[in-house]
Amino acid sequence: MEEVYDNNGAIFLQSRYDINTLANHFKSFLHVSREIAHPETGQEVIQEGVLAYYDPRVLPEWLESVDVEQKKSFLMMSEALFYEDMVDRLLLHSYDSNGIQHEHNLSEVL
Repeated sequence: MEEVYDNNGAIFLQSRYDINTLANHFKSFLHVSREIAHPETGQEVIQEGVLAYYDPRVLPEWLESVDVEQKKSFLMMSEALFYEDMVDRLLLHSYDSNGIQHEHNLSEVL
């Protein structure tokens, strides 16, 4: 963790599942869709895209934007998911399998 922290490149996942099981689970979250207002007409339209949840700059924003059930579904195979705070470099955030966010002082973890 000390080697990769502060490089915008680290998400740490703690799980009892093997890597193949985890890969299959997280594959289902790659393609997402959401309803948005069309910029010209204002009508609701479906926007589809690829969710780069593996990017530490994307994951925190996405987790904050989804409801509790979506968080639980995403995190159901993890015991904890950790990522660095992009603003306050002394903090490390984590989510537990219930979708609850926790904040840690980096010195406590390293």
